[in-house]
Amino acid sequence: PSLLTTLSYHAQGATPLLFSVITENLEAAQLLLAARAQPDIPNKRGKTPLDLASPLLAPSLLAAQQGVLAAIADLAEADVCFI
Repeated sequence: PSLLTTLSYHAQGATPLLFSVITENLEAAQLLLAARAQPDIPNKRGKTPLDLASPLLAPSLLAAQQGVLAAIADLAEADVCFI
């Protein structure tokens, strides 16, 4: 399907992270994940950014997401405060 078809199909309830995945904007997705965007929030169709990342950005986004989530877990354990 075209990008416009995919966007309109998944738009309702989509998060900025989901839109960055749909548009294959890896840089935006990485920034959102680094800012603690939740990759498990579904849109109205029940699809999460991770569901759509597999066919669209598969290796790149999933690897980046795993690294960011690990870094977030490390920060959480360190009890760091962000301002």
